[in-house]
Amino acid sequence: MTIEPGAALRAQARDWGRSRLATPAWAPLEHGLTLLLIDPPTVEWVAPDPSAFALWLIVETSEARSLPLELREPLIRDGVLLDHDDEAVFTVFTVDRIEAVLAGIGRRALEMRWSIRHAEPVHDVLRRIETLGAAAERLPEDAPERIVRPLYLQAHSALRALRSIDVEQPGGGAIAVGEAAGAISRLACVLEEGNHPPAQWLFPTAVETELGQRMASWLSDSARYSDEGAAQRTINGCEAAWHAVQAVVHPLYGSTAWFLSPDVWALRPPR
Repeated sequence: MTIEPGAALRAQARDWGRSRLATPAWAPLEHGLTLLLIDPPTVEWVAPDPSAFALWLIVETSEARSLPLELREPLIRDGVLLDHDDEAVFTVFTVDRIEAVLAGIGRRALEMRWSIRHAEPVHDVLRRIETLGAAAERLPEDAPERIVRPLYLQAHSALRALRSIDVEQPGGGAIAVGEAAGAISRLACVLEEGNHPPAQWLFPTAVETELGQRMASWLSDSARYSDEGAAQRTINGCEAAWHAVQAVVHPLYGSTAWFLSPDVWALRPPR
């Protein structure tokens, strides 16, 4: 029998999470808790590190007040508590905190939206994942352009910088290529899903998108920038990479000032 990639790790993570719920601190609140397996995410291409997984535990703020002091204080103060060991990263959120982050459109909010949409509920009597999933998909009316614009401008400036790099000066090139590939990969994901994954899942997610498919060779070379041949191809391909970005963004925002004149827009004073 063939075991799907990550199946053993997922089973280990579920068992680990359930054992946490059974501890004296959490057991009395079990009915109202939501436990999500975040890493590895539920995507077909995932090939996780067999030693790493991450879970989120979500609790109502009112119920967090009944927890022991060492758990109660950070949750009431910050709305989040992070614990980790050699096996797992275990993050506890209050419902208020996770809803507040999901309401935003910054990088962390977009990453959380993606993680929620690709999470596996391990324990969720109240079916909270459905509410959170709906919130993760919902964006304010003007949000898509506000998300796409800075990524487009970042890709433009980073690609322009990369074109001027000497392949024999790897330090500056590594920074520029990382910024360019990161901006393009996030842009590719946002254009299709309205959000993007955390850094560890960014490349494999991006290459599944329309823009990622157009730029598969360039993104692959950018990921191997320490190889001189790949570095040279990455630099040589900057112009084509920029045209690919423009081609995908144009149908949505081709008439905007920031699309037509990214250099000018980037020099506007902040508002």
